[in-house]
Amino acid sequence: MEKRQGSAERPIVFKAADDRWISGGRQPNPYWGAKPPSQDAPSKPGVKDVAFLIVDECAHVVIDGLKIREFWPSILFVKDTQYLQVRNCIWRHGTYAIFAKGNTSHLLIEDNEWQQDDSPEHELWSTLDWERAHGDEGSDGLFRYYNGGFLSSKGIPGNVIVRRNRIMDAFNGIRMKASDAPLSVEQLPTVNANVHIYDNDFVRIRDNPTEPEVSAYNWHVRHNRLLDCHAWFSFDGVTGGFWYFYGNTGYFRSRQGPPNTFGHTMGRVLKLSYEQRPPDPESEGVPVFPWFVFNNSWHLRCPIIGGKNPTLPPAGEGPDFTAHLNFFNNAFDWCDVTRDGTWLCECVDLMHNFDLGRSAGTRFDYNICDRLDFMGALEAAGQPEAHGLFATRTIFMNGITGDFSLAAGSEAFRTGWVRSVDRPSSASGALRPQVDGSLNRGAIQDYGPIEVPDLEAEAAALSAEIVSRLDTLAKAQ
Repeated sequence: MEKRQGSAERPIVFKAADDRWISGGRQPNPYWGAKPPSQDAPSKPGVKDVAFLIVDECAHVVIDGLKIREFWPSILFVKDTQYLQVRNCIWRHGTYAIFAKGNTSHLLIEDNEWQQDDSPEHELWSTLDWERAHGDEGSDGLFRYYNGGFLSSKGIPGNVIVRRNRIMDAFNGIRMKASDAPLSVEQLPTVNANVHIYDNDFVRIRDNPTEPEVSAYNWHVRHNRLLDCHAWFSFDGVTGGFWYFYGNTGYFRSRQGPPNTFGHTMGRVLKLSYEQRPPDPESEGVPVFPWFVFNNSWHLRCPIIGGKNPTLPPAGEGPDFTAHLNFFNNAFDWCDVTRDGTWLCECVDLMHNFDLGRSAGTRFDYNICDRLDFMGALEAAGQPEAHGLFATRTIFMNGITGDFSLAAGSEAFRTGWVRSVDRPSSASGALRPQVDGSLNRGAIQDYGPIEVPDLEAEAAALSAEIVSRLDTLAKAQ
């Protein structure tokens, strides 16, 4: 579909006539792309590549309730399009479920399900080598057709909402690249900006559930549920800032990769910049504005931060670092080796090879965990938590099964930091307190997952701007 313009009153609607599958009948091809699989990750798709639907230079389009499978490389390709809604769809396969580029903005992607690898054994998560699914990395790359994402984009302005989706057995969840070259500070609010990712389920994500690339501005990642994911929140070499990660929960049931092999089988919560990036805190490799990771709850078998190498090699990766990170009110506990076994619960540092001294403007405080080495690592780096708590009692009701309500007697009750977070505008956003004015550490408060009303109002306003007036009228009747 090219150069078709709907309106808010009369959008262009693609809606399923029945609940049968639409099959493209295509098999994945590892050789699709500009370079061989042993030399690079797969290419970004274009208008000449196969997709179930190409939407080019359109406006006010709704895609509703389609069941689609066996389309490679893309199910939906979007270019230079505004006001697009994708909802209530069930999709399988595809390197990219949705790929967007150009002057594309105002996307609302809600209530969909995508399973990239639908093998009964969950092969992408459980048995495939990460390098082979990535492409290049010293491998043959013959499974690189997985290295895409549910929503991938390049160079779009932004204004995107991704909510209430279930993303399963995929290499990536949301992966949005700003540009090929670094942007100036003045350009940051105009590219890859104003992105809201909330109330989604990420299950068995082999690489990154959320990953901005090059730059990101005003990103909100909240109230998501992660089960068996690799590197949860990736900021490798990303500049920008005003990122808010809160109210997310994460836990595990298995370990990624071929059993009893090592290399991309551990993962981490925060993937940061590392030594091959410029170490200058004002460089393009780290945020220039503040960002916030707060009031999340995790049951862990991977580190919070895990630099890849314990010592700096002659060339390549080394200690992780960032800038302007505020990490507070988070609650996390560690797996039990007597229950889970040494493979699933390998003993690792919670803060491994992290260069806090080079992470300008970074502060950790008011966190609670049951690992003394987390506090010890911060103290050794010269910045001990003034209000951090080592848990002497059980923190969660049952984090092993994803129940992150606080256990009776948990020291996380009412001991959180009641504060505000900076916003791009002049007004800060206050965390919503509990009835008695306090906050718990971790995601769950007496009213449910932690809220920041001023931040969430931004998503509500953007949603109202995107949703067609036809939908608004229908819901009112």
